[in-house]
Amino acid sequence: MRNAWRTCKANLPAIVTGAWDPSAGDDEPGGAMANLALVRLPLLALLAYYTQYLVLDGSPLLVDFGFDVAPQHIPSGFVWTLFGLLLLPVL
Repeated sequence: MRNAWRTCKANLPAIVTGAWDPSAGDDEPGGAMANLALVRLPLLALLAYYTQYLVLDGSPLLVDFGFDVAPQHIPSGFVWTLFGLLLLPVL
């Protein structure tokens, strides 16, 4: 597992692996690989889908929270900020 993590960390960008410093994930490579496979890759795929939807279709993100009459418009700035907080080393 340790070799697979080191290979991923060496060949993939930090936004994909989450390894922003050189020793990130070395103490627990299984958890780092799980983070890569179960959190970061799905978020990046969702970000790519949202971006192509926004660019090609141009319609806003609508979310039905279940208590309003109509779905609510979510501003794209909020969506980009949320993705930035989840993927970049901000927190």
